[in-house]
Amino acid sequence: MLIFFISLIGCSKNPHATESGSGNIEISITLPATKSAMSGDEIKSLRIWLVDKNGKIARVITSDAGITMTGAGTASAQFFNVERASYTLYFVANSDALSSYTAGATIDDAFKNATIDYKYGEYGMPLSVVKEIHVVPGKNMISASLVRICAKIHVTVRNSTLDKMVWIKDISLNDISPDKTYLFEQDSFFPGAVYEELD
Repeated sequence: MLIFFISLIGCSKNPHATESGSGNIEISITLPATKSAMSGDEIKSLRIWLVDKNGKIARVITSDAGITMTGAGTASAQFFNVERASYTLYFVANSDALSSYTAGATIDDAFKNATIDYKYGEYGMPLSVVKEIHVVPGKNMISASLVRICAKIHVTVRNSTLDKMVWIKDISLNDISPDKTYLFEQDSFFPGAVYEELD
């Protein structure tokens, strides 16, 4: 009986233990480390694609399954038993864009050059980032600071006088305002966007 009990213990397996030749990816996710536009910034939804060097989506995890929200602006995620290789991680927060791309599919130019309306969406501030990782056996740790897709402007003016009014005469901004932009960071504005001069 004792031998049988010991053999059962020996056969038990941790489902998260790495298999031979594979590794686990542990990801720490944060908002941009700046003081600007912090008001209202939250990770309300998050999706991460793990893509191999051939562009095939190996895994997809979301804030509903596989991602743990550790705070309003922080999260952690894990991919278990990932084959040894180089991968690209695509992160999208507060947007359902690209949700149709699932495990087994191949990303294309429509994925890499996806666009989003250039505004503060109903899901919150749209955020994204792309990271590279080479997986080796054991634990593979990586940090990802999400990048804002659009910008919010908040101006605070304090009047320290008792009987004088303060007027804002002018605010200088970029002279164009596009109506859409790329979901992932690119070197140029989206060519199909409508650009309007700011008043």
